[in-house]
Formats: sequence, structure tokens, C-alpha cells
Amino acid sequence: MKHHTAVGRRVWQIEVLVGLLLALAPMLSMVPAGVARAAIDNCIDNGTTVTCTFDYTGDTQTWDVPAEVTQATFDVYGASGGVAGAVSGGSGGRATATITLSPGAEITIVVGGEGESAANPGGDVCGKASTAGGFSGGGNSGISTSTPPCPGGGGGGASDIRIGGTDLAHRVLVAGGGGGAANWNVYGGQSTGGAGGGLIGGPGLSALESGFGGQGGNQDCSAGSGQAGVGSAGADANANSFYKLSGGGGGGGWCGGQGGRVSSYKSAGGGGGGSGYGPAGVVFETGVQTGDGQVIVTYTTPDTTPPTTTATFSNGYVSGAWTNQPVTVTLSGVDNTGGSGVAKTYYAINNPACDKTHVAGCTIYSAPFTVGASGGDGTTTIIFFSVDVAGNVETPQTTVVSLDFTAPVANPTTSGPLGQNGWHIGDVTVTWHWSDESSGIDATQCPATGGASQDGATTITGSCHDKAGNVGSASVTVGIDRTPPTVTYGGNAGVYGVDQQVTITCLAADATSGVATTTCQGISGPAWSFGLGSHSYSATATDKAGNVGSGSTTFTVGVTYDSLRALTRQFVTNPWMSSMLTYQLSGAEWAEQRHVTRLQSQYLDIYKTMVWSMRGHGLTTQQAQLLIALANTL
Repeated sequence: MKHHTAVGRRVWQIEVLVGLLLALAPMLSMVPAGVARAAIDNCIDNGTTVTCTFDYTGDTQTWDVPAEVTQATFDVYGASGGVAGAVSGGSGGRATATITLSPGAEITIVVGGEGESAANPGGDVCGKASTAGGFSGGGNSGISTSTPPCPGGGGGGASDIRIGGTDLAHRVLVAGGGGGAANWNVYGGQSTGGAGGGLIGGPGLSALESGFGGQGGNQDCSAGSGQAGVGSAGADANANSFYKLSGGGGGGGWCGGQGGRVSSYKSAGGGGGGSGYGPAGVVFETGVQTGDGQVIVTYTTPDTTPPTTTATFSNGYVSGAWTNQPVTVTLSGVDNTGGSGVAKTYYAINNPACDKTHVAGCTIYSAPFTVGASGGDGTTTIIFFSVDVAGNVETPQTTVVSLDFTAPVANPTTSGPLGQNGWHIGDVTVTWHWSDESSGIDATQCPATGGASQDGATTITGSCHDKAGNVGSASVTVGIDRTPPTVTYGGNAGVYGVDQQVTITCLAADATSGVATTTCQGISGPAWSFGLGSHSYSATATDKAGNVGSGSTTFTVGVTYDSLRALTRQFVTNPWMSSMLTYQLSGAEWAEQRHVTRLQSQYLDIYKTMVWSMRGHGLTTQQAQLLIALANTL
């Protein structure tokens, strides 16, 4: 018979009490200590939609449906399960749905809390015997009896929306919490918690030995699932197991996940994830949230502003004016930014019975309509207004279309400086002298004068509106040329050697009236024929309007040893004689570069003597004189 000491009995009693409290914690976490209402600053209004974010507080929260809001989209995230050492708990699920609401109704919002972890992620320190499940249904881990104790993580709490009451029976949208992890990463094992899911939560895993992870919650809380809304606690350590690890808690959900189980050998399983729930059209995502849960509410700002209708007219017609043409009327209804949109636009022609409260006398607008298509003078009154989808009715507007006929005529005269051949050489002013024998001209739309200032042939056009909206037009064509013609020399190299050819063109041009006369001539010939030094040429041109332009060009002819050698070869066609002469020039250049003036002069004298002796024998006297004169300049 085994005997217990007093101290042993007291320890046993404390362990039993702790176990009972941990087992009751998930149920206690489903009972709100109080109700926290949505703070104003947790909502953001962008003008068309409002988004309210509810984070974890450890308590039930409330959102009051604003006046005239009839539906909202709820984006609900469950919390993740607790970590066990370096093993991750299951991530919380997500449920998104658009739900019909009653304005002014009080909506209960529950945001699940993350399951308690046995150690920080990546940690390796055991300590507590058990971990608590997160707020809103997270299951506790089982009790570990290892030394020190190494429990699994607590299950993550579910997040949900409740309408018409605050208990579990009034849940309309649920996102499941993730299951708590187990195993403490023994030998690299991963007894992760199951993910919070859609219709079925994800199963927990068990390392070393498979099959000990908790099952995910389902839709009827049967077949291994946890209770409605609450994940079951993880299994306590098996007294005969090697490591004495405990299972992770099941995640909260529509139906909570099953707590992780333990083997008699080494394994402990992660808790199963809680299941989600929602109305038709709900969209689930599995295992997307880490940490605490969250609820995001989005709704459209109510539309209380009536639309605005604008009437536009063809042919630039203005309401109340006169016109001699049929007028096509286009009605455009536009609702306010973020409004519900225009439902219908109504109108009536000469029918005062059409009113916002008596639409039977109105016509539903579907396409532009025409007033005066069959002719006839007189005034037509059009009533129009629009109604938006929210039922806001615009105050009716009225516009008037008046019909009449006649067009102004002009008797134009021109003034301005005259040149030759009918061309003007300055700005031209046209005086229209408008007249109208019917309704009279509208002086604000009948310019008295027109004009032209740019060069060229210009057609000046004027128009005039009378008080009936008729438009008369007239035009006068005038020619203006105030720009003198240009005289341009082309092809000028600027500096020429005596051996080069000068070919310079001269072009007189006028882009407007054209050239009448010019003294422009080209310049061409051997450069030596112009003589050494600077040479300038100029010419003038007169256009058909009488404008006179001029141009000039200047070039310089110079001599160097190279250019004189080249010219000598041009004049002396006998290769041997040409070579002898250019040899003397090269010798003179060589002596000059070395500042041997006497030797330079000797070479040049020989060159000049040879050139002079070749008169009549390959050189003309003029060529000989030219070459000697050029040599004298070197």
C-alpha cells in the first residue's frame, strides 16, 4: 500500500485545481467580460466607402450600423495557435462575406486572441506545465509532466460576427483559429498545429509517430471535432511516454479543432484548426493569419444627394436665345461622387403637368430629341429632372428653345500700306460693315474688323451672329510681303591656296511674292587669277512687292610652299622639269624651317631663274611671271 505525506497530498490537490482551471479556460474565454464599442478613430472614410478595423482587445466589441446603411462587407481573420519551442502553431483562417443589415442595428464583433506559446519561436526553454488557449474558443494545451515541463501551445481563438444576439447561436460569419503546436522540435520533428480553415479546419501534425495530431473542426462538431465555438484541450502527457510531452490545444471556430493527442512512446500532436462558417457567397482562405485575429468592416457611404441633370444643345445653341435651325437636346444625368447612380431621367415638352410627384405626365429620356425638326417659329419649354437608384429626386429644371430665321451680310473694305503688283507691304485691316434686316446683329458676336499681319497670301474670314442665332460669313484674300528677298553666296571656302579653284554660287530668293530683278552672279576661276589677299563681292535683288535685299561674300587667296608646289605642277606638265622646280621650293622650305635665310634665298633664286628660263618651253610668260611673283612672297 502506497502512503502519501501531507506535502505530497497538497501538491496533488494544487495540480488537480490547476488542471481544472486550464480545462475550463476555453469556455470562460467565450463569455465576454463586457462590451467595447467601436472607437471613432478605428474607421477611415475615403468619401465613398468607410473601413472600420477591429483588433484584438480580449473582449467582445460592438459596431452600430449607421443610418441608411443596408449592407457591409466583413473580412474576418482567426488567430493563430501558440508556438511550442521552435514549432509553429497553425495560422488562423479568413472568411469574407457581404451581409445584409438593418440600419441602427447593433453588431457584435469578437476578435480571437493568439494561443499562449510554450516558448518564443526558436526558443528551447521548457517551463510551464500547460498553456492557455486564445480568447474566443482556443483550447488549452495538455499538461506536460516532463522535467522541466514541455507543453504544447494553446489553440488560437476564432473571430466572428454576431447579429441579433451575443451568444454563439447568433454567429453569422466565423473565421477559425489555428491549432497549438506540440513536440518541442524533438529530433527535428514538426508537430505543427492545424490551420484555421474554411468548412473544415486543418489537421494538426505529429512528429516521429504519425496520427496523433488533432482533427480540424467541421460543420456539425462531430467525429473528433471540438465543441461549438471551442477547440478541445490537448491531451496530457502519457505517464509511460519517453518525453512526457502534451498535445497542442485545438483552435476555436464554428466548431473547434480537436486537441493534439499523445503516444505512449515519444510523440505529441499539434491541435487541429477550427472551422469557418458563413452565409451564401462567403469566401474562405485557410491559414493566412499569424498572431491575434482581426475584423475589418467596409461599407458604402449612404447616398442622400439627388442627381444633377444638364441639358446640352446642338449647333452651340444657348437656352433662351433665338435660332433658325432645329435644335437637338441631349440630357445628361450625373449622380454625386460615391452616389448610387442615376436610375432614370424624365422630360416633357410644353407640358407643365410633368412634375417630380406626377411623372405620369413625363417621358422617360432614352436618347437625344430634336425641337423644330418640322419648322415653325415660336418658343418651346422643356422640363427635365433625374432620379437616382437610392430614390433621391432632383428638383425639375426648365429650358427654352426659340426659333427664327435670317442671316447677316457683309460689305468688306481693306486698308493698309500698298507695295507693287497688288501686294501689301504691311498689316492689312478689313472692315466688314455687317448688316441684318431681320432681328438685327448681335454686336457681341459680330467683330467690326479683321486683319492679317503674316507674310503670304491670307484669306481673312469673318462671321456674325444675329439675334436669331443665324450666322453670316464673309472672306477677303490679301497678299502681304514685307520681307526683302535674300541674296546668298554658297560654296565659299573662305581661304584659298593659289593652286585651288574658286567656285562660289549666288542665289537670289523670295519665298513670298518672288524675285523680280537681281544683280546676283556666281564667282569662279583659279584662285591665283584673283590675286593674293582679300576679295569681296556683293549683289542686290528686288521682289515683286518692291522690297530690296542684298548680300555679300569675302574670301582670301594666299600662297604657301605647298600651294606653290601644287601650282607649279599644274603649269609645268613635264614631270622632270616639274620635279626640278618643286625640289628647289622644298629646299627653300627646309632652309626656312632651320632659319638658314641665305640658303633659303639661294634655293628661291634658282627656282625663279629656272622658271624664267622656261618661257616658251612649257610656261607662258604670264605663268612665269606669276610663279616668280608668288615665290617672291615666300
